[in-house]
Amino acid sequence: MQTEKIFHYTSIESLAMILSTGRLRFARLDTVDDITEARTHSGIPFGKYFFVSCWTQEEDDNIAQWKMYGGDMEGIRIEFPAYPFKDARLEPHGSMKAQGDMYGPIPTSEWFGHNYMIIPPVVGNTTFAGPVDYVDDVAERYNRAIKYGKGSNGQDTLSIDKLYDLPRLKSRVWGFQSEYRFVLYAMPIDPPFPPGHPIEVTPNHFNNISQAFFNGADPGATFIDVPFDPAALDQMVIRTGPLCTAGGEVCVKALRDKFAPNAKIESSPLQKQIRRKW
Repeated sequence: MQTEKIFHYTSIESLAMILSTGRLRFARLDTVDDITEARTHSGIPFGKYFFVSCWTQEEDDNIAQWKMYGGDMEGIRIEFPAYPFKDARLEPHGSMKAQGDMYGPIPTSEWFGHNYMIIPPVVGNTTFAGPVDYVDDVAERYNRAIKYGKGSNGQDTLSIDKLYDLPRLKSRVWGFQSEYRFVLYAMPIDPPFPPGHPIEVTPNHFNNISQAFFNGADPGATFIDVPFDPAALDQMVIRTGPLCTAGGEVCVKALRDKFAPNAKIESSPLQKQIRRKW
């Protein structure tokens, strides 16, 4: 059953990092467990440039999800509102210009790493979140969406139909996940900003981004951590796994009490229905 909530199966250790940092981790697409998602097309490794945060809208417990992602059933499942981020006004950075007010979940100061620039989601942008599309052939869908060639001046040309649909394509064998994803797109910057120096964006950096992309430059990050709305903690529900130990439950309660005192803790309805295998 789908709801207006989102759910994420994970370990107690990951819960500690989420609560202590106030951030949700977006993993680079070429690091997720489905190897076939990270496609290279026309020599461009798209898996390097998409970052995803993976959830489900299915409220009922899923045994496979508990086993694969919920700490071998000893972990937890967190429940958040469907949009757990806080939108703020986006201020121009460096040489950037803005026309009118824009709002989004990622502060302008966090758009840039030393090797990448995030293409920021903004309020009203329907590409930031959505369900995964389970298909017969992921490669065929990439082929259909991407058109690569050379312009009359010899420059590389590329057109992509519905770019943000690509990181939400998975083989049908993964359909049991009923996955819902938040997606970021990060373009490589080459040459990168010097380590240890402030990130100052100049027109030259923007000029180099497209060539770095065509060259398959590495963005230099395997994850991006995005702040969530602290108010979402008041609506958070932490469900302990079917095989969560007494010690694990103590840790969960301690984390809740310290970081999210208004969050609810509950046990999986599968508790006492699954036999532990030693």
